[in-house]
This record gives sequence, structure tokens and C-alpha cells, in this order.
Amino acid sequence: EGIKKIILKVSSEEELISFKKKAEKEKLVTSLIKDAGKTFFKEPTITCLANGPDEDKKIDKITSTLKLIN
Repeated sequence: EGIKKIILKVSSEEELISFKKKAEKEKLVTSLIKDAGKTFFKEPTITCLANGPDEDKKIDKITSTLKLIN
């Protein structure tokens, strides 16, 4: 059945971490994803944040100010 995935953009790792803290405060399931640094990135790098699964309105409360990646 699958789960909806939406990709949004932040401007820095610090901003990504701040969204993680906001999600945790709202009791969302959340996880930072770290690239192993073996291909594009040359060292381990935090590349994204996964939020959910949860109700859309709970996730939107945290992420509604972010723009979609084209």
C-alpha cells in the first residue's frame, strides 16, 4: 500500500536539526538520516530528516513553512 513521501528543502544542517527538535516536541516519530560518505559525500553527512508516519495535520504543523524540492 505504501506511505506518502514528500521532500522539502532546508538551507542548512542546523535548520534540519531544529525541525527534528520541533517534531520531537510534538511527539512525532522522527529520525535523522546520515549518508555513509562513500559516494557523493566524502564523509558521513546528515542528509535528511524522516517524520512519521503520523497524521498529515501533525506533520504539517511542523513543516508547512518549507518549500517542495522540484
